[in-house]
Amino acid sequence: MSKNEKSLTLKLPAETHHKLKMIAASNNKSMTDVIIDFVEKTNIKIPSFMVGGKKSVSNVTMLTADKEEIKKSILAWRAENVPYEEITKRLIEQGTPTMSGRGSWKKGSVQRFYKKWTKADNSDAENEPESEM
Repeated sequence: MSKNEKSLTLKLPAETHHKLKMIAASNNKSMTDVIIDFVEKTNIKIPSFMVGGKKSVSNVTMLTADKEEIKKSILAWRAENVPYEEITKRLIEQGTPTMSGRGSWKKGSVQRFYKKWTKADNSDAENEPESEM
């Protein structure tokens, strides 16, 4: 093991282990390489506080996503009639952290945020004074 490699032991459900093994075999790769490929595809940027060694876990809040960017993405996708399930899939594939920074994206969460944001935008529009012509 080189200086830039770390060891990791995973406890996986048997079915997940079998699937990982099948993916590795069908792609002529090791299970480690399959996991590395998956992690690299998530496009998560490593915050500076995590580079170069062990640091305090209290800084994990820096991993939360830019809420305005998530809102823009979800609103834009819905304007294009992208289904909630597809939006959820896109957020996960992009490695976008959830609004809380914990857990993973669920269709219901995406739908709830969308409805909350569109309701708030509509109530703002209703409260604006009408312009004179």
